[in-house]
Amino acid sequence: MVYNLGAKHVRETRISEAHHDDTALTRPVNHEVKSVRHFPVLVCRLLRNPAFVCVAFAGAFTGLVAVSIATFLPKYIQNIYDVTASEAATYAGKLDCAN
Repeated sequence: MVYNLGAKHVRETRISEAHHDDTALTRPVNHEVKSVRHFPVLVCRLLRNPAFVCVAFAGAFTGLVAVSIATFLPKYIQNIYDVTASEAATYAGKLDCAN
């Protein structure tokens, strides 16, 4: 049994794990969009990509959390530490700049 196959053999025998169907491997990629009618097809192809969907949801969730913290942190600091609104906003801005 040979354990040291070499890079050339590995490249030739490797199967892409990014595509689940064989048509995606043989279909030529055409990056030129000829009309607006192709847009829904391209969006459907993009939304069928699980890696893209996961990264998009992760980015959206991260943005939602960041905006929520930036919006409500000054009010939270104002209520918890009994400081004025301007002081709370200053503290929240300092915390935001520190991160």
